[in-house]
Amino acid sequence: MTRKVLTRIARGAAMAVALAGASTAQVLPTAKTIASEMGVGWNLGNTMELIGVQPIPTKALFDSVKAAGFKTVRIPAAWDMHADKSTYVIDPAWMAQVKKVVDFAIAADLYVILNIHWDGGWVEGKIDSAATRPAMKAIMYAKQGAYWKQIATTFKDYDKRLLFASANEPGVDQQENLPVLMGLHRIFIDTVRATGGYNASRTLILPGPSTSFEHTADWITELPTDKIADRLMVEAHFYPYQFCLMSQPAYD
Repeated sequence: MTRKVLTRIARGAAMAVALAGASTAQVLPTAKTIASEMGVGWNLGNTMELIGVQPIPTKALFDSVKAAGFKTVRIPAAWDMHADKSTYVIDPAWMAQVKKVVDFAIAADLYVILNIHWDGGWVEGKIDSAATRPAMKAIMYAKQGAYWKQIATTFKDYDKRLLFASANEPGVDQQENLPVLMGLHRIFIDTVRATGGYNASRTLILPGPSTSFEHTADWITELPTDKIADRLMVEAHFYPYQFCLMSQPAYD
């Protein structure tokens, strides 16, 4: 075997090792590791789904959140309200606006949770109805796949500091309808993973039924299968009345 051939083989081997290293670099930490780093979080609220007006949160806002000691920010966002009603294609200008907000938070060194929020209610209050209406469920599933393919593709090169949440508060009043929600989550997981990049190992968040602590603990016995282990979180919501819901001051 000539020296020239041996040199080519060595170069090929070196390239293979380099590519393997690049592939390894794409693997993000486990959900448990990410959770341990996220600390206390702050929620942006409904800013990114106001109807008729779209104020853009500023970089100064996220810098102040970071300075206050928070490590994570949740950015709820609407998508259906900014998409073509027949093709489900999201308005590029809206995608760019959401990306700008996410970039502000990432630049402030915050972890970011980006979701599909209430968004006109196309998921929130329709799961129980969709369980007995195949056409409604088909539309819901089609939107979930279409929107998450576009969102995930846009953000696939973002590192571990970005997490996706499948929905917001997907209402499930009847336990027998839980499979509809799990089907929604299944589409979410498979769609995000298929876009590649960091999405192949990104931590994904699955809101429980109505994001109720009780329903989530009592009804969910298993999660949809993921292509990679230990990259899923389950989300439940709790609103302390005195801090979140009370409309008047309380006095002794």
